[in-house]
Amino acid sequence: MIEMLVVLTVLLLLIMLSVTSLVRARARGRDVQCRNNLRNLQVAVMNHLFENGRLPYARSFEGYDPTYKPDFWYERNGWIAWRGWTNHQDDSSDWSVRRPGKPDLWWGEIGRTSITGLNSALWPHTGRNIRMYLCPAFGQSSVMGSMAPDGTILNRGNPPLRSYGMNPLIGGIGLMDFGRTNASRRLLFADLHTHAVHQAPARSGAGMVRICRHGLLENIPSAPGSYYVSTSNALFGYVEPCSYDAVLTGIADPEADPPGAYPVESVGLYHGVREINGVMHPVGHAIFIDGHIESLTWWQTTNACSGNW
Repeated sequence: MIEMLVVLTVLLLLIMLSVTSLVRARARGRDVQCRNNLRNLQVAVMNHLFENGRLPYARSFEGYDPTYKPDFWYERNGWIAWRGWTNHQDDSSDWSVRRPGKPDLWWGEIGRTSITGLNSALWPHTGRNIRMYLCPAFGQSSVMGSMAPDGTILNRGNPPLRSYGMNPLIGGIGLMDFGRTNASRRLLFADLHTHAVHQAPARSGAGMVRICRHGLLENIPSAPGSYYVSTSNALFGYVEPCSYDAVLTGIADPEADPPGAYPVESVGLYHGVREINGVMHPVGHAIFIDGHIESLTWWQTTNACSGNW
C-alpha cells in the first residue's frame, strides 16, 4: 500500500512538472511569435518608406487646405484604414462640418476590412499576412470570452485580429528626415493594453501615474456627431477619444521635451514578469524604428512614445 502511494505521488509530481513545462513552453512560443510579428511589421514599414519616400501614418485622418480644390479637404491613409465617412456640407474650414472618421475596430469583419482594405497603407507591404497584426498572447488567452466595446463576445467565431499600436509621432516622416528620428530610442509599434489604469509606479518609485487613457476593451466615449470631439483650435480640431484605433495615444506629457510633445500611453503586459530593484514587474513588447525589440514595463517610463527609456 505504501509502495503504491509512493508511486502515485511520483506520478503526480511528474505530471505537475510536465504541465508546468508545457505552460512555459507555450508562453515562450507566444513570446517568440509576438517578436516575429513586430519584426515583420517593422520590415513592412521600411518597405513602405523606401517605396513611398515616407513612413506610413499611424492614423488615418483628413485636413483642410483652402488651396486643395475642389473639395478643400485632403485624406491621409494610416497603416490601418478608417471607416464611416460622411460628406462635408461645404468648403468651410469649420471642424464641426468635417467628415468624421470612426476609430478602426480590432475585431470582427470591420476589423478585418480595416487591416486589408484598399485604404490600408501597410497591408500591401506585409505579404498579406493578417496574423502578424495580433500578439498570440493577447489573442489566445488575454481577451477570449471578454466583451468588445460594441458588445461582441470575443471567441473563436469573433476573434481579435489586431493588438499592436503605432507611434503617431513618427508617422509620415520622410526619407530626408529619417536620420533625425533617433531611430534606436523611438518606438514604432508596441503591444496595446486592455484598460486605462492608475497602477504603475513612477520612475522614482513613489506615486501613481496614469499611462493610458482608454484601453482596447473599454467602451467608446460619447462624442457629438462622431467619435471625434470638436475644439475651437483650427489646427488641432479633434481629440482622440480612444486608443484602440491602432495608435499609441494618450494625454500630453507636460514633462516631455519639448513640453507636451509626447503622449502618455500604456504598453500591453502579456509576456511574463521581470525583476527591477527587487520588485517583479509585468512586461510587454515594443519594437523601435531601427528594428530592435525590448521588453518594457510600466516602471521604466511614463512617456512611452518619446522612447525615453
